[in-house]
Amino acid sequence: MKRPMTLQRRKFLSAAAGADAVRGRMCVFLNERKATEAEINGWLKGKLTTSRIHDFGEKYPVSYDWLLCGDLKGLLRMKNGNPHGAPSPVPQQKPDLQKLLDTFSPPQMAAVAQLLEALNQPST
Repeated sequence: MKRPMTLQRRKFLSAAAGADAVRGRMCVFLNERKATEAEINGWLKGKLTTSRIHDFGEKYPVSYDWLLCGDLKGLLRMKNGNPHGAPSPVPQQKPDLQKLLDTFSPPQMAAVAQLLEALNQPST
């Protein structure tokens, strides 16, 4: 059973995800990367929009979880060199159907032809 959100927890989450908190994390990140004052001011000035946050994430290897919400697991992923989560597994290559059919013997090809003919029959 999920606990109801308390007022204290709601205030904590809104403070962690507020624009000022996001700017603070951007500033900390840029200072650690030894960015120039002009670059820091360029990112922090004006309204913090979704597109600016996206541009920041594209330019720097930063975890969006950490940047937007202060999630420490995102910070740990950044330190481990994988800010956007675990890499996707490489999809398995499907064998080319023609190459597979070329390996069939004549009786196997006849069975495949019968199967395809049965599948193409209209259902009644």
